[in-house]
Amino acid sequence: MCRLLGVMSATPSLPLAELLGDELAPFAALSSHHCDGWGISHWNDEDDLVTVKEPEVARDSPGFRAAIDGARTDAALLHLRKASADMRNCDANTHPFVADGVSFAHNGYFSPRSAADTLLEERSGRTCEGDTDSERYFGLLLKEMERSEPVEALARTAELIARATEVVALNALLLTHEALYAFTYYDEEILRRDNEDADSYVLRFRRGLDQVIVASSGWEQAAPVWEVVPNGTILEIGRKDLRTAVHKIV
Repeated sequence: MCRLLGVMSATPSLPLAELLGDELAPFAALSSHHCDGWGISHWNDEDDLVTVKEPEVARDSPGFRAAIDGARTDAALLHLRKASADMRNCDANTHPFVADGVSFAHNGYFSPRSAADTLLEERSGRTCEGDTDSERYFGLLLKEMERSEPVEALARTAELIARATEVVALNALLLTHEALYAFTYYDEEILRRDNEDADSYVLRFRRGLDQVIVASSGWEQAAPVWEVVPNGTILEIGRKDLRTAVHKIV
């Protein structure tokens, strides 16, 4: 289980700490439990997608603070990793995963990973460097994005994975040049069976005059300021105008 945080602003080239405001400290504090790595992707002043990540505890990492302080942006995503028991704590397994001008971070898991490897091989997908189901998810998504827009690609990828594996959750943030996508997809029946708290997989977002923030749970996110991204939907936040749309896919 991991934590996700994303932000879009109408104002370019703002310090990331200023963009995140009061949400940064409680998010970083969650790394005391989600302690197996951190990562940040953002679009910089030159419109390059910059990603910094480490397999370290965010709150204890000088690199995390430096990455926050060094980022000036209008669009970013952050990830805190809690590794599954059989997965290494290393750079290759640390989110976000980046390729072809997009960044991707996942919260959840599915099994077996070998089924996702088979799907990637069948589609001549990218070779995975690490052990995670998340990287395989990203590889399948990239293949779908070769022929579909991100919303449809996320929906198609979820369907592929759900047919081939047992899915607990496919929650994800996807940052492209044009938008930030927040996907909520989790199986409440499996969570009850495994005695997991479904709120751990709820994504919420809040809209301000000049920014939209989307986040996993873990600190106070009271309604009506924070709205739930319904399970089985994709929240799309346009980078150009901050227009939001919720797409139902299941």
